[in-house]
Amino acid sequence: MTGPDILLIADDARLIQTTEEALQDFGRLVVRSDPDEVTLSLARNRSVAVLLVEVTIPAREPDWFKGLRAAQAEAVLLLLATPEQLPAVVPLTQYELSEIVLLPVSAAALRDAVARAMQRRRSSRELARLRALVPLYEMSRMFMLQTDLDELLHRVLETAVNETGAQRASLMLIDENRLYLTIQAAVGISTDVISQTQVRLGEGIAGWVAKTGQPLVVNGPDDLPEFLRQSMLGGVLRSALSLPLTAKGQVIGVINLTKTTLEAPFVLGDAELLSVLVGQAAVAIVNARLIKQMEAAYEELSRLEHLKTEFINIAAHELRSPVSIVLGYASLLAEMAPPEMQDLIDPLHSQARQLERIVDDLFHLDYLKSLKEFDPGVDIKTLDLADCARFAVREAQAVAEVRNLQLALTTPEPVWVLGDLPSLRRILRHLLDNALKFTPAGGQVQINVIAEGGEAFLRVQDTGPGVPSEERERIFAPFYQVGSSLRRSHGGMGLGLSLARRMVQTQGGRLWLEARPGPGASFCLALPLAPQKPAGECG
Repeated sequence: MTGPDILLIADDARLIQTTEEALQDFGRLVVRSDPDEVTLSLARNRSVAVLLVEVTIPAREPDWFKGLRAAQAEAVLLLLATPEQLPAVVPLTQYELSEIVLLPVSAAALRDAVARAMQRRRSSRELARLRALVPLYEMSRMFMLQTDLDELLHRVLETAVNETGAQRASLMLIDENRLYLTIQAAVGISTDVISQTQVRLGEGIAGWVAKTGQPLVVNGPDDLPEFLRQSMLGGVLRSALSLPLTAKGQVIGVINLTKTTLEAPFVLGDAELLSVLVGQAAVAIVNARLIKQMEAAYEELSRLEHLKTEFINIAAHELRSPVSIVLGYASLLAEMAPPEMQDLIDPLHSQARQLERIVDDLFHLDYLKSLKEFDPGVDIKTLDLADCARFAVREAQAVAEVRNLQLALTTPEPVWVLGDLPSLRRILRHLLDNALKFTPAGGQVQINVIAEGGEAFLRVQDTGPGVPSEERERIFAPFYQVGSSLRRSHGGMGLGLSLARRMVQTQGGRLWLEARPGPGASFCLALPLAPQKPAGECG
């Protein structure tokens, strides 16, 4: 059975024999009688779990024993003494003594004493670990709330330094090509060193930790991986701790902590404790990076959106005057031309009207962005939605006949709503234009108006191809149409539905595309009902 190392410091042959017999299953037992030999032994094996010390040796070498206890602060200490030697034990109780074992002692009694001491050590370490995890967990939660990457890196590093007492520290991140580590935050390191430091993955302590993903505690050459030992000979020996920052199974960086030789060295417990910190810190760093990338992307989108808006505004203003002139002359020609010329002039007049509507839509798009629900700029009155629907159907009837479509209206009389008359006319025109545009010849467009639950609902249903479920919200975005803009089989700029929804929202209403089985689309307009006091007409 393997286990922690046990160091017996004694020169009594019988005691040594009893200890070897008692602790043969507890782990590797090292026996030393000379203080100098103990020092050499600990230089090769610094992690000792149990110290068994015959009291006569520290009584002779009190300064040496004080240094030993400081170096092995985490080891369990049992003093072995006869009843006559108990007065010599009293000065040694200041060194976190676990138990006094009276000599002579049987193998079974010694085994029980060591087992009790080791159990107390495990319980004490677990309690200390749990107590330390609480503040670390709270600090980890704070990391997750930090979105500024530079501030987050410095807070992570400062927390690590405060928890370990390190004098110098650095937080290094791996570059996008996963070739080098560079310092992104530091404590106790000059700016020149920070700017010049670039470590290739696999090189040095930090590079080895980044490449392997394994933490490393270095208190001497023996702690280094074999391939690093020769390159670091002759360096100033310090206690160092290097931990990988791992998120989603990938190492993204390394935290390096260093103590001078005058401070208590790092132990594996420090690495275990800080693993909670760096685990949460790595996730927080990834999140902060994503947020930073999203902010940059959003800024770029905002810039492009601003350029697009500026272009639309300029184009609309520049087009308005020439379109007005073209439409004016087209209207004049339509009135003055002889009958035999009407077939040539009517398409010109129709297309000029279409250009006018497009330019008007562009102006409305920019205007509507600045309006809020029930904005003072919108003239809300009590209107008959049924009458508005009839007016829209009459207006669209000619187009329906040309395209060989049936246009039907079902509505009670009347349905009073709160709305803005010009906007409501425009909304219904866009909905009907959209339905007529996408319904093939021989199809039908049905308009239904009902009042229910404090709202009025107007539905425009067609027998066209319908809209895929993933496109249901996108079709309300400005300039969006189902299918590639370069392969559109239908006219228009993709502004109608966007304008209609925005105008509905400014009147406190809603507009959406209903989910329904089979082909065809069903757009539903909802407006708040009003008292039956007409204040406007739609026709």
